[in-house]
Amino acid sequence: MNIKSEILQSSRLSTFNGYGKENEDVLGMDISCNLASGNIVNMMENKEIKETVFSAMDIMNSVSEKTNITETPTISKANREMRSVGLGMMNMHGFLAKNFISYGSPESIEFTDVFFNIVNFYSLQHSMLKAKETGKTFYDFEHSTYADGSYFNNRGAIYPENEQVKELFEGIHIPTDKEWKKLKNDVMKYGVFNSYRQAVAPTGSISYIMNATASIAPIKRAVEERTYNNSKTYYPMPYSDIAEYQYSMENSYDLDNKAVIDLIATAQKHVDQGISFEMCINSDLTTRDLNMLQLYAWKRGIKTIYYVRTNKINEAEGCVSCAV
Repeated sequence: MNIKSEILQSSRLSTFNGYGKENEDVLGMDISCNLASGNIVNMMENKEIKETVFSAMDIMNSVSEKTNITETPTISKANREMRSVGLGMMNMHGFLAKNFISYGSPESIEFTDVFFNIVNFYSLQHSMLKAKETGKTFYDFEHSTYADGSYFNNRGAIYPENEQVKELFEGIHIPTDKEWKKLKNDVMKYGVFNSYRQAVAPTGSISYIMNATASIAPIKRAVEERTYNNSKTYYPMPYSDIAEYQYSMENSYDLDNKAVIDLIATAQKHVDQGISFEMCINSDLTTRDLNMLQLYAWKRGIKTIYYVRTNKINEAEGCVSCAV
């Protein structure tokens, strides 16, 4: 059973026999979360998308290969045979606000499409090279869409067209159609080491440490309040000194939900697992409207909705930033 909405992996049931039975137990495969998250601001500003992806894949593979919890043999077996990892991202809204791009705008969606297409390419390239180096492919690879090449249908280079988005990718190599074709041939020849490569986690706490906005979601408040037991923590959004206006106009409760869905769905095209998508709504939204949003998300290809969070609009209005 999957307990996190970004982890969407196949599993196999185990068969356990009673004491004294002649038949041996049959171990299935359960799921382990071997995760890492890149900081989009750092990756873009340092122009190190490939380097970050390769480093993260190395780290996650190391965790998977060195983890052998004998008390949970089905997870250990899955780590050995499936070698699933989940590379995610954080600081999407921070990056957009820092560059004065509105979350959910055509420019933000175009950026998301180009960025995640590059990440997908390099994570798959790394997994292919690991398979080539070790001679190992994940369990049942030969029956996968990687093996017959169909995974690569309708995949190739995606270049920015908007001038502002073009400027963001200056100095960053975008894999070409020729490189995608070579990767397809290499994958079919050498295989893929990891059965799963990407999963975008919520990153709520670790994003604070990184001075980043959580996951690829819009912020909830310009100054967010989090409660742990009997203590409260106030977290101002990163880059608020240069993006104050941008943040003041955009949070997950005020943005057009369909625009948020469109951005998340754009990333989902390039992510083989799921994205922890929190749909934030105001309390005056009807159940009919909520159901329509959920159907719209499904139609756009979003695999899961992590939470639906409700904001009570009758609460006292005030400037949270000024109060803090």
